[in-house]
Amino acid sequence: MRRRYIVTIITALVVAAYLTLDEEQDNKNIALEAIQSEPDYLIKGLSLENYAGNGELSQEIISASASHFPHNNSVVFEKPRIILRQGSLPQWGITSNSGKLIEDKTLTLSGNIQVVPMQKSAGEFSLSTESLNIDLEKQIADTDLKVTIESDNTKLTAIGMNMDMVSQITLFKSQVRGLHNPNAQ
Repeated sequence: MRRRYIVTIITALVVAAYLTLDEEQDNKNIALEAIQSEPDYLIKGLSLENYAGNGELSQEIISASASHFPHNNSVVFEKPRIILRQGSLPQWGITSNSGKLIEDKTLTLSGNIQVVPMQKSAGEFSLSTESLNIDLEKQIADTDLKVTIESDNTKLTAIGMNMDMVSQITLFKSQVRGLHNPNAQ
């Protein structure tokens, strides 16, 4: 009878020790994940200029704040305003509620996005959507959400868009609808 009690007590102690060690490992993993998900620096009132390999200014980003996350080399922006350039000339002005720059290559914007051309030759219009991904190297903007393009006399809506921001060629993915008023000024 005593043997059973002793075996039961030893078994309970081994199980308790195992659970304690397992819990400590889980706590270490949780702490490591928390540390990795923290930014290594925060900036309030950011003004950033990015230069191409040839030394020309290619992008400007002004943001209320920015946080850099080293574990995935990303920067999160609050209320960014972006100017994309072709050579020395500004081509596109972009604003949104938030943005994320991933490895200096992809800009993911969300919330109340407005895109306007900055060259007079492109005409006067604005493009709006709620989510937009921009490949900064290829200058390609893409979304699967609703897009609205408006000018003084035209309104176009579509679901999804892929736009080459250099050639200004845009492919709308589905449900394209347009309204044109030739009498509007």
